[in-house]
Amino acid sequence: NYKAYYVKKTMKDESEQYSFNAGASLVCAIVLFLLSGCKIEMSVYSLLLGIAFGVITMAYSIMNAKAIKIGPYGYTTVIVSLSTAITALSGAIFWQETLNVFKIIGIVLMLGCFVLAVDTENDGDKKANWAWFILCIITLLTCAGIGLLQKVHQTSEYKNELMGFLIVAFVTSSIISLGGYFVFRK
Repeated sequence: NYKAYYVKKTMKDESEQYSFNAGASLVCAIVLFLLSGCKIEMSVYSLLLGIAFGVITMAYSIMNAKAIKIGPYGYTTVIVSLSTAITALSGAIFWQETLNVFKIIGIVLMLGCFVLAVDTENDGDKKANWAWFILCIITLLTCAGIGLLQKVHQTSEYKNELMGFLIVAFVTSSIISLGGYFVFRK
C-alpha cells in the first residue's frame, strides 16, 4: 500500500501528513473538474454538504495516517474496514433498505477477519496502544461518515450535482489540509 509505505517510511512529521493530503485532494478536485467538462452544477445544498464531506474526508485521511504511523498497519486496516458495517446497518435503519443474508454474512466475515488479523498480525515493533486504538475508532467513524454523507447526497433531489459535490469536498479537504500544514510545520 503506497500510503502505508509513505506514512511509515518517509513521513517525518505531522505537517507532511497534511501536505500529502492537501496535494492528493487537490489532484482529485482537478481531475473531477476536468472529467466534468469544466462545468459544474451547484445548489446550496450540495455546496454545504460538500464542505461537510470535505471536512470529514480530510479528518479520515489524517487520522488514518496517524493510526498507521503509530500502530500496526494490519489491525488499523481491519478496524477501519468495519465502517462498512455501520453504513450497511444505517441503510436498514434510516433508508429502510433490506438487511439481507448477504449483508449479514459480510458483516460476520468482517468481524472474522478482525479476529484472524489479531492472531496473525506481525508489524515489527509497532504495537497496539490506547492512542492508536482511539485514532482507529475516530478513523472508523469518519470513514463511516464518508459513506453516510455520500448516501445522503445521492438519495436527495440534488444527486445530479455529484461532480460539484465531490469537487467542493476535495477543495475543502485540500484547503483545510494546507492550513494544517502551516500550523504543524517546523
